[in-house]
Amino acid sequence: REILKNLFGVLRSQTIGVEPDVLAGAKTPKADDSVVLFRLTANETAISSAAESAYAAVAVMLDLAITLANADGKISGREVQFLNRQVDAWSHVGQSAQRRLRARLRLGILYPPTLASLKSRIEPLPAAARTALAKLLSALAMADGKLDAAAVKHLEKVYAFLGIDSTALYCE
Repeated sequence: REILKNLFGVLRSQTIGVEPDVLAGAKTPKADDSVVLFRLTANETAISSAAESAYAAVAVMLDLAITLANADGKISGREVQFLNRQVDAWSHVGQSAQRRLRARLRLGILYPPTLASLKSRIEPLPAAARTALAKLLSALAMADGKLDAAAVKHLEKVYAFLGIDSTALYCE
């Protein structure tokens, strides 16, 4: 773990970011796990706690969206395009966080997160964020032009997970 932290610290000092970001508290990848490198700018070599909080809030949204995109066992090109457009729309987090989110998406395609792994990160979200997330996921479900049973079943689980009555899914 320390060797990786040192390596990732050296990379960051050379304006290269790594996802998962062990320096920000992410789980240390195993020897055969993939990581994604991305470019930082010179002033991004130190990450503020405010920037990390903003990133964490949208990262959980992205991870939850990846679980939905993978509900049928594969993530389509249209779903990836939709998610990249969503990352572009999150301009309020800044370009650095957007690059890191794109790296996270690439990693999420390889290693999709599970709903269970996201529970502790979803619980602190305020009701308004949960509602916005539910709408985003409903739009994502149709990104590849069809709504299959696996996506509907997953959306129902996600709505319950978010504490939103699943009947709202059929009213939107």
